[in-house]
Amino acid sequence: MFSKTNKAFQYTKYTQYMRFTRMKHNISITMDHKLFRELENLRGREKRSTFIEHLIILGLKIYINKKEELEVKPRKAPVAVLSPMTFSETKH
Repeated sequence: MFSKTNKAFQYTKYTQYMRFTRMKHNISITMDHKLFRELENLRGREKRSTFIEHLIILGLKIYINKKEELEVKPRKAPVAVLSPMTFSETKH
């Protein structure tokens, strides 16, 4: 049985270790058979998950760039600064 000090030390070592590792999420996708075969032929000896992650990263970069190009930035209407009118200028 570990003492409280040893447990705290193990927890600290574990959290320090976890700080330097990347957490990954496991997901499941469904794809067309032809797309799957094309991916398999393209990836060669690379791991399937690594290859698909690489393609997703590339696709996201392209998507973000195209979205920024197409995004219309709101324009402010031009503001004309008028000098105050005197009472005599309003009467004609």
